[in-house]
Amino acid sequence: ILLIIFKGRWIMFNAMILAGSKKKGPLEISANVENKALISINNRPSINYIIDALINSKNINKTIIVGPEKILAKSIDQKIDKIVNSGDNILENIENGINYFHSVNSILILTSDIPLITTGASGPAEAASSAGDSSSSKKRSIALSRSARRAPLANLRARASGC
Repeated sequence: ILLIIFKGRWIMFNAMILAGSKKKGPLEISANVENKALISINNRPSINYIIDALINSKNINKTIIVGPEKILAKSIDQKIDKIVNSGDNILENIENGINYFHSVNSILILTSDIPLITTGASGPAEAASSAGDSSSSKKRSIALSRSARRAPLANLRARASGC
């Protein structure tokens, strides 16, 4: 759970979602999409679920996606700060994201294939109430739910591998 308080203040993070694969693997071929981040879950690209969790978190300042802008831009249904074009490998993608933020401090790096990430049950409202404060907040901390431990794309993986 991303719930960090330092000297009584929330620590803010910039979020970088890595969606930079330039080649199509078995999942992309099976799902008939150009990028793994666009695999549909409930008729919605999976990356949009990650963006939802980040937008609804009290800990996130800016959100960027590192990936092929032309492919991703038409499928993102939420406001993000920027789509940064990807490099040739994951290290270049991380470097491109760091260069956008001009800092390596306080960056939350996520991959684009974790659609079950949510704003968790142990968010600021619960932390405040457990400390005796009854104030509430609509924004929460980021958490990977227990159900996310199961492979969210298991059916696609099984089909892609021919099982």
